Amino acid sequence: RLRLHLHRLRQSALAFGIPFSISQILEALARAQRKRRPETTGRVRLTLGRGGPSVEIAELPKRAAAVRLVLDEVRVDSGDLYRRHKTTHRSIYNQGLVQARRRGSDDALFLNERGEVVETAIRNILLRTSYGKWLTPSASSGALPGVYLAELERRHPGRIIRTVLF
Repeated sequence: RLRLHLHRLRQSALAFGIPFSISQILEALARAQRKRRPETTGRVRLTLGRGGPSVEIAELPKRAAAVRLVLDEVRVDSGDLYRRHKTTHRSIYNQGLVQARRRGSDDALFLNERGEVVETAIRNILLRTSYGKWLTPSASSGALPGVYLAELERRHPGRIIRTVLF
């Protein structure tokens, strides 16, 4: 999904006036890749700031069969510009994730100021319906446009419906 991630990153860089150099980004990714242990599955974190790109690779934890969620008390502002972009401006989500894990859950579920489902601290939300469709919060609710979600929409046209979820 590199192409989709880079497209989203470019859109955010343009929105925030941050220089975007595809060659610098690809070189930073290649350097990080050469440093990682090849037998591990990793999560790549690419950040882009005014000083250029930075890449971290961390080992992925094993996936659980089910994810335990706890409803966070903090409401997100659906109109906040940062909700439209994947940025490091995410203290609400980071704090919610820490608190959720302290309470024995895997992740925190966030609602917006209107009580609409937005997303979790680290995941998009997809709800499977009994009629074969999947529902996911719309951008108007403040949900981050997830790259994996975009790929699912491309692969399964018409099966994923962006809507307001309560």
